[in-house]
Amino acid sequence: MYSTVYYNDLIMSSGRFTLEGPGAEDRLVNLDLLRGVAAMMVCLSHAPFFLGRAGEGASWLAVPALGVGVDLFFAISGFVVALSLRSLNQRSGAFGSAASAFYIRRLGRIIPLCWTLLIVMGVFAIARPQFNLPWADLISTATFTANGHFGRCFAGAAGCGSGNLLHHTWSLALELQFYLVAPALFLIPVPVLRALTLAVLFIGLFFLRPWQTSLAWAFRIEAPLLGFWIGREWIARNDWRWACRVPALRWPELIGLLTVMALLPGIMIGPLSGLGIVSVAAIAGWIVVRSALSTALLANEIAVRIGSSLGAWSYAIYLIHPPLMIAIGWSGLASVIGFSGALVLSMTLVITASRWLTRAISDPAYRAARRFTERHLLKERLA
Repeated sequence: MYSTVYYNDLIMSSGRFTLEGPGAEDRLVNLDLLRGVAAMMVCLSHAPFFLGRAGEGASWLAVPALGVGVDLFFAISGFVVALSLRSLNQRSGAFGSAASAFYIRRLGRIIPLCWTLLIVMGVFAIARPQFNLPWADLISTATFTANGHFGRCFAGAAGCGSGNLLHHTWSLALELQFYLVAPALFLIPVPVLRALTLAVLFIGLFFLRPWQTSLAWAFRIEAPLLGFWIGREWIARNDWRWACRVPALRWPELIGLLTVMALLPGIMIGPLSGLGIVSVAAIAGWIVVRSALSTALLANEIAVRIGSSLGAWSYAIYLIHPPLMIAIGWSGLASVIGFSGALVLSMTLVITASRWLTRAISDPAYRAARRFTERHLLKERLA
């Protein structure tokens, strides 16, 4: 029922979750629900531009910067990475083995589906040069350096493809780069990590980073670092005393917080852009904290099934939605069936394709990587 592909890193060999206390599994389900919400936010943020601005619905949808769902992804990822490293470290004979297992599992989840998409798009680039998909776009995405490549494009550099076919992979590159340094961050004592995180957030306040138009914008590390720090604090203080005084996060408040996040990019511009990025990261981190504290977000079983399923498919949704939406936009369907009809059609296709791709490629690759690392960790424990 729940997206076990994300939970497997947090499960001990006995099958018990490493999170302790009542509602531990529900807290993880909450995070998967948030992944589903973040995925839908990003898709909706791109719809007016990929499908064509046909009708008032598209105009209104373009007003909030729903792309801040990426920052929510980052904060969730940082939190889960901290818990994953802790679980692997507990089960390994040495931290080096835990770090190796972590890398193998993360790469197993990310690379197969990403490279499959790139192969398909590379074939189209050869067959249809009019798609204007330079090899530099494909190579930077395949090597997970897209944030540097497309960050230059955001800043006005030439040589990037049209149609935003792969521009969204800048965030995938940033996340993988964070994975590379996460084991080193895990070795830092919590007080030092706390000081480092607060220092990064403070420095970020004074950086000029125009939204979606600068290289520095594509290297924003605040949200994943903040999520990781929260995860480390959670591990060290799972019985946070102040938690009992924090009201449960409910859906109306979550929607309100996400609305504020989405409006900040349009308000905090120019000299305030650094403050805006840090504020978005801080709100995303606060949402993660509140979601991990209680089961309040959970509604009826149908809502949980839908939300957790979207969370399980969120990586595929994020990866494939631009090409599919752009294809529908190029077809001109929006002018025939309207923006709303094109949006419903595109989202149906995206979710259906993501479900299949996750089950056919991502999940098997992740399970294979997990089995490989489990055997390695078992050998070390028996040695």
